Amino acid sequence: MAFRLTCLRFLAMTLAADSELEPEVDRLYSLPLAEFTAARDQLAKQAREEGERAVAARIKELRKPSVSAWAINQLARSNELDLKRLLKASKRLAETQLQAVSGKDPKAFLEARREETDALNSMARAARQVLERAGHGPSALDPITRTLRAGAATDEGRELLERGRLSEDLQPTGFEAFAGISPAPRATKEPSRPREKAGSRQPVVRARERVRQAKAQERSSSRQADAAEREAEQAERRAAELREIAEAARADADAARVAVAEAEAQLARESKT
Repeated sequence: MAFRLTCLRFLAMTLAADSELEPEVDRLYSLPLAEFTAARDQLAKQAREEGERAVAARIKELRKPSVSAWAINQLARSNELDLKRLLKASKRLAETQLQAVSGKDPKAFLEARREETDALNSMARAARQVLERAGHGPSALDPITRTLRAGAATDEGRELLERGRLSEDLQPTGFEAFAGISPAPRATKEPSRPREKAGSRQPVVRARERVRQAKAQERSSSRQADAAEREAEQAERRAAELREIAEAARADADAARVAVAEAEAQLARESKT
C-alpha cells in the first residue's frame, strides 16, 4: 500500500517538476465531470506536441473520477477552509483517542469527536449543493462522507484530499483505493513455515492492535455512558426533591399571606373599637 501511495505521489510531483502543464492538470480536476475525458486527452496531446511524451503518457493514465470523488475534488477548491477544519479535527481526534484508550482525558476525545462530526456534516451539506448544481443525485453523499473520513485519518490521505485530485473513493479500512489504485492481496502466514519473512505478520499485528484499541475505547465509552446516566438519574431525583421542597415552601408562603391578611383585618377591627 505504501508503495502504491508513493507511486501516486511520484506521478503528481513529476508532472509538477517536468512540465509547465501542472496548472492545466489541476484545472482538469476542477472541470465538470462530463468534460474530464476530452480535456485530459487534449492535454496529453498538447504534451506530445511539445515533445513531452513521457508526461503525455502519464497524463493519459489519469482516470476519470467517480461522481463522489469528483465532488470532493470540487470541495477541495470551493470549501478549502471547511476541508482544513475537518482535517484538523480528524487529526486531533486520533490524538485524543489514544489518550482516551489509556484513560487520560476522555472529555477531550468526546469534544474532538463532536468537532469532527460537525465538520463532516458541514462538508456533507456543501457536497449536496455541489451535486445538485451539477445535476447529480444524493446517492453519492454516503461515499463522499466515508471518503472524507477515511482520507482525513492519515497524513497521506490528508495530502491527497487537499490536492483535490481523487479519481475513486477511499475506503475507511485503508487507503488502497486512492486515485483508483486497487488493493494488493495481503500476505498470509502459515505456521508450518519456519522461514517466513520478517514483518509478514505486521498487518495482522496492526489489525489486532486496532481491534484491541477499539474494544478498549468501547469499554471506556460504555463506562462514561453509564456514569453519565447515573448522574442524570441522580440529577432527576434531586430535581424532584427540590420541586417538592419548592411546592411545600410555596404552600407555606400562601398560608403565611392568608395569616397576614387575617391579622391585619383583626388589627383594623381592634383599632376601631
